[in-house]
Order: sequence, then C-alpha cells, then structure tokens
Amino acid sequence: MGTEERDSDLRLAALIDDGLRELIDLVSNSCITELQIERGGTKLYIKAAPEGGAARVGAETAVEAVRAAEVSEAAAPREVEGYHVKSPIVGTFYAASGPGADPFVQVGDYVQQGQTVGIVEAMKIMNEIESEVAGRVVEILVENGQAVEYGQTLMILDVSGS
Repeated sequence: MGTEERDSDLRLAALIDDGLRELIDLVSNSCITELQIERGGTKLYIKAAPEGGAARVGAETAVEAVRAAEVSEAAAPREVEGYHVKSPIVGTFYAASGPGADPFVQVGDYVQQGQTVGIVEAMKIMNEIESEVAGRVVEILVENGQAVEYGQTLMILDVSGS
C-alpha cells in the first residue's frame, strides 16, 4: 500500500472514530437514503432507516457501519514485498482467456518477462497484462471478474530468485 493510500485509510479511520454519529445523523435527518465512503481498502456504508423506525434501526445501522468498517480494515491489503504487477487501466480483471480456460498464472507459478498474467477488459477491449519482470507468483490479489482501478496491484511476484 502506498503512502497516499495509507494516509487515506488513516483519515477515513479517524473520520469513523470522530464522526460516525454525525454521519448517521446526516443520513437520518436528510433526504439522503444511503452513504458510502471508500478509501483504499476501507469501506463505510450507512443506509437510512425506513419511516417510523429511525431510532431503533439507526442504532443498528451504527453497529453495522462500525462492523463493516472493522471487517474492511481487517480485509485491507497488507504491504507485501516483491514486484507488484499493476493494472494499467480501469476495467474488469480476467484470470483466464475465457470461461472454462485455465488461468494464465496461479500462486507458485514462475512467470517469464513479457508473459501474459491476466487480462483487463475496458470498453469491450481485452488488454493483455504482461509481466515486466521474471519471478514466482507469491499472491494474486484480485479475483476473476473483479473490477480493478488504474494502478491497483493485481498480483505480487517474488523476483529474488530470478
């Protein structure tokens, strides 16, 4: 995780700690029906209570929001050493050339420089993602069919034995 993402996550965590009640009140006392904040690996989701059940459901919403934030914090990507293969574009990641096909790479596979390690589809164009280095796949951080952002790490390669 880069410094900007880490700072963003820390700011969101501080916002959750300091202003969770204010955010819930904002949703409860306005025409906003739901609020979603996402920074890095941290997500906060608050949904307004239905008419007539504001106090009770609002309290449950607060608990759900805190639990969701805690789960997201636990699921936030940790910093792993190695070469990070990143998405060059926003799109949908595909681990294989088609449905039912074997994945391009799996954890433990050795990847050659220039080898296709996945595909990112953007605007119906399939963009092959090639490894810029040789190394062993240590971790694959995205699932087949998952939306990815520009610069998001797709997988990590151990290049120490290359």
